[in-house]
Amino acid sequence: MNRFLIFENEKLSANTYEISDPERLEHLKTVLKSSVGDILKITLVDQGIGDAYIKELSANSLTLVVKNISKKNSAPYELIVGLSRPPTLKKILEHATTLGVSSFNFFKATLSEKSYLDAKLFKGQYLQKYLRYGISQAAIYHQLPKVNIYHEVQSEWKNREQKYILSPKASKSFLDVKIDFTKKITLAIGPERGWTTDEIDYFKNLGFNEIAISPAILRVETAVFTSLGQLELLRNKGAIN
Repeated sequence: MNRFLIFENEKLSANTYEISDPERLEHLKTVLKSSVGDILKITLVDQGIGDAYIKELSANSLTLVVKNISKKNSAPYELIVGLSRPPTLKKILEHATTLGVSSFNFFKATLSEKSYLDAKLFKGQYLQKYLRYGISQAAIYHQLPKVNIYHEVQSEWKNREQKYILSPKASKSFLDVKIDFTKKITLAIGPERGWTTDEIDYFKNLGFNEIAISPAILRVETAVFTSLGQLELLRNKGAIN
């Protein structure tokens, strides 16, 4: 937890927040080893990032006074992923959030197991903790990603400006295409058993460009993190240059 998360519904008044969540309190005490008067790096979820000092700390609650909040980075990526095993999706939700994904679109691909649509992961607020872990780890984003679940490919995905589908048979890499990092980038990644030829053709008809990120056959989560890592390298290289 590189930034301590707080939420608007924990606000007591003006810049004062009271936290009673046992998990965050335990982290504060045992990992951060913080005490009254200490300054914390915080993320005020969906509002911004900044600093706060500990005004009060007891066995069951924490009172923080926020010193400053600024809105900085907007997560630059959107993912479209064929439904896969819940343990795989948990990893993707957490770590892709850290790498800058602003929205996840999971759908039942041809080779996805239909039962994944009813996974416990998608019930209630269960998946929220993985998104929270992700933005807390990143320490530069403050908005929780949106998560959508679909039974099939959505034709409206054709409206995305910069869109790519990962395919091991593609002849181009991210180095071979012109990417505008001031605009959102959408990546489509197949399920554990991969894309069918018809699915690749359908995405291409929607305007998605085929991209290869490795000659190896990758696990879904590895493909997600590798592609985002490659894009982050190119994005940061452009910022440096």
